[in-house]
Amino acid sequence: MRFQFRFVGALIAVVALVFTGLPAQAAEVAPTRITGVLTNIDGDVVRNVTVRFENVDTGRVSDTSPDVDGRFGSTLPAGDYRVSASSHHDPAREAYDARWYPGVGTAGEAQIVSLTEGRSIDTSWQLGAVGPGVTGIVTDALTGQPVAGASVSLDGPLRTWETTNRDGRYRFSMLPPGEYDVRVSPSDGDYVVATTSLTVSEGFTTWFVSAEPTGTLRVTTGRYSSVRADLIPVGEEREIHAPTGSSVVNAEDLPPGDYHLRISPERGVHDFVETWWPAGETRADAGIITIRSRQTTEITADLVRGGVVEGRVVSAGTSAPVAGAYVTAYTSAGVEAGWAQADGDGRYRIVALRSGEYRITSSGNGHSRLSTTARVQLGETTPLDIALSPRGALSVTVSADEMIVGRTVSLYDDDLKLIAKRQLSERGLSETVTFDDLDAGEYFLGADGSSDILGGWYDGVSTSAGARTVTVVPGEVTPVDYRLSVATAANSGSISVAAVGPQGEPVTDSAVWLYDADGLVRGYDLLQVDPVTFPALPPGDYRLRFADSTSEHRYRYTTTWWGGSDLADATRIRVDAGKTTSVRPTLARTLPPESATIVGTLSSKLPELFEGARVIAWAETRNSVARAGTGIVDAKGRFQIVGLLPGRYHLQMDDHPRWTDGVAPVWLASEGDWRTSRVFTLAEGQTVRVDEKMPDKTDQPNHATLRGIVRESGAPVPGAVVTVRGRTETVTVRTDSSGRFEAWLEGGHKTTVEVAARTTTVKYSTQVTGVNRRISTLDVALTRGLATPTPTLSAAPTVGRSVTARTTGWTSGTTVTYQWRRNGKPIASATKSSYTPVAADRGAKLTVTVTGKKAGYATASRTSAAKAVGYGTLTSSTPRITGATARGKTLTVQPGAWTRGTSLTYQWYADGVRIKGATRSSLTLTSGLVGDKISVKVTGSKSGYATHSRSSAATARVRR
Repeated sequence: MRFQFRFVGALIAVVALVFTGLPAQAAEVAPTRITGVLTNIDGDVVRNVTVRFENVDTGRVSDTSPDVDGRFGSTLPAGDYRVSASSHHDPAREAYDARWYPGVGTAGEAQIVSLTEGRSIDTSWQLGAVGPGVTGIVTDALTGQPVAGASVSLDGPLRTWETTNRDGRYRFSMLPPGEYDVRVSPSDGDYVVATTSLTVSEGFTTWFVSAEPTGTLRVTTGRYSSVRADLIPVGEEREIHAPTGSSVVNAEDLPPGDYHLRISPERGVHDFVETWWPAGETRADAGIITIRSRQTTEITADLVRGGVVEGRVVSAGTSAPVAGAYVTAYTSAGVEAGWAQADGDGRYRIVALRSGEYRITSSGNGHSRLSTTARVQLGETTPLDIALSPRGALSVTVSADEMIVGRTVSLYDDDLKLIAKRQLSERGLSETVTFDDLDAGEYFLGADGSSDILGGWYDGVSTSAGARTVTVVPGEVTPVDYRLSVATAANSGSISVAAVGPQGEPVTDSAVWLYDADGLVRGYDLLQVDPVTFPALPPGDYRLRFADSTSEHRYRYTTTWWGGSDLADATRIRVDAGKTTSVRPTLARTLPPESATIVGTLSSKLPELFEGARVIAWAETRNSVARAGTGIVDAKGRFQIVGLLPGRYHLQMDDHPRWTDGVAPVWLASEGDWRTSRVFTLAEGQTVRVDEKMPDKTDQPNHATLRGIVRESGAPVPGAVVTVRGRTETVTVRTDSSGRFEAWLEGGHKTTVEVAARTTTVKYSTQVTGVNRRISTLDVALTRGLATPTPTLSAAPTVGRSVTARTTGWTSGTTVTYQWRRNGKPIASATKSSYTPVAADRGAKLTVTVTGKKAGYATASRTSAAKAVGYGTLTSSTPRITGATARGKTLTVQPGAWTRGTSLTYQWYADGVRIKGATRSSLTLTSGLVGDKISVKVTGSKSGYATHSRSSAATARVRR
């Protein structure tokens, strides 16, 4: 044991000797560091900089940043270093002028810091500052003590902010020169925010701020806690909202001064009115509250309960409550003061009304508006029951001997003020429209006309002077039969208008409006040289008004009403039945000597192609062009544009806007847009001549023009849809006011032309010629269209049950035929008005097509909506059991009458439990059935029909 201790001790001694002999670098040594603290010229630590250590020999750099106390430090290899600090990555915006250790301005002046192993060197220094800048001190206005931690912000060429130090000082360096808005906001809110504007140029601009402490207002609101308190400085409009508390409202951090106080209920508190402290109804009645620095001003204020108007809204005559009716109170100045909606018992309550007289209105829920008055006092309730008259309605059945689709029926009050319009949409000879929710009284009805239907007033007069009124009765629907007259040579005429200017030039870029004694009839744009026709006019006197387009680049036509200054003294145009009255109004326009003119000729191999085309003068503006005037090309290619102001113009040739580019839109002397086109400069009084050879659609040499006119009974049809289908393209256009159309498409091929006007559709086949002859013509004569109601089915179709096609409303005298269809395909021999679906129809879509024919009318067909054919229902009887109910006897079932062809199956039951294998029409009673009641279920099935089962009554119990 003694030997062991001696051995251990020797071992420890050896280990100690070994470690003592190790080299010096293996032992722990002190770190090699450069440390320091940065301060500015005010002695404050600097944090927002980057400290850089640059090795003089190797050029290697290492960066660090100060901590919150401004202290920095970095462990570095031994060597010689320059130490610097930078406030910004851009040297041109550096804020400090002594940024090199130990407080010098350049790297050449910097002191070399020699760092050896295990040594730590302190390099603290003062950075200084670089102008221009702003500096100052913020102090307490009452005590003169510095205010630390205040936020100071600048807004100008540079936006930045700082906080004051413990001495209340702030400083901004290296600011771009200019005007700055400065704002000082103490962070704790105990001081008034201070602002000023400063000019920063050279050096440092100082602003010493004496911060004024704020005050507090405490408002005790008594028993009501939902109070809103708003402070408005005297002489100002801005508002300061105090936070809502319990019964005490504290408005803190208020700038000292005089205030008005407004007390109002918070949202959700409805019975009280706004009050100006101490008891005023308006701000003019308000008292003054003075707020002082570091003092709490205490006042008592309370809500004032407003007046109330309440009662019931009932229907006059029945006294039934009018639930949902709105009741509104208006002041004498017409300002809404409050409203309420009647509940299910008709009760309403309007609260928070000031003293005075109010106009109370009520309406809604199918009742007419009523207005009355009520006197209200603060804190008091004024009872007011309201009896409303129920509104009525008009059910107007409009009919004619021609199609009325597209016509508009208008309702007017007794002052001829438009109330509502209803457009007719049914493709038939009659349609019923409803005008509901109408106040009781007298009304006028009017309808617009068309080329088929005469416009006018109810009942059959052309002006409102002789119109018959219709009466709306409270709570009732008044039926009205409104019969429209078909336009014929015996009861209508037309007016043809060809307007010209003072030099006989066609008037374009304008509109013409036709009026009768009651007002506007209809209007058209003047876009071409052809006259504008107003068709289907009842005999009488009419007037014309012209409206020129606005243009700053030409002299406008000054005529508005033709021949007068208003409707009363304008020239009267007499329309007689069966005649067309043609007028050629000359529109006045003063063209002073300085007005300019463009005249010219467009030459082409096919001059007829350009006849009626427009040459448009576009005036140059600042960055674009504006339309100034239009000339119409005649049969020889000549045009003229007069009345232009001096300036620079570009010319464009274009087709009639309702046509489809039979003439290519082209800028004269240009292959591009107006920017590359030729400029025509007009001086005062100058006439410029333009002669151009037209390209004649050279980009499409195989294309040609198809022109035509659509007529019905010899009269032009405006607005008809013309669809032209060629070999490679389809073109769709509408006829203009003269019934004309034009299409541009590939020629030399057979072409299909389809014309749809109102309800008539006709098809033609024609040949549009190619390059040898560029214009083809086609005149279209329309036949009248039948009234074509859509057929309906009398019931949902099912197998085995007959269904009938219902179709009424065809033009009188029309013969109709039927064709029933399964999934769109005709069903053989199903050509009667009724059809009974068979099993093959089950699940298919069943429709019926009704075709109408009448001499002088176009044949028309309409198809019903498709309906899926459902399963048929089998007829059945309750089965009956015959035979003795004793063991060994046989029972037989009598199934009764079922649908012909029905397959029957059987299942017998004992006390309601299925008897296995008992599936025939008879059953022999075994000993096992003794004591049971026997019944049977008969099930019928047939293709196309739903499977159906019937059960018999139970027998007496089986005897032994």
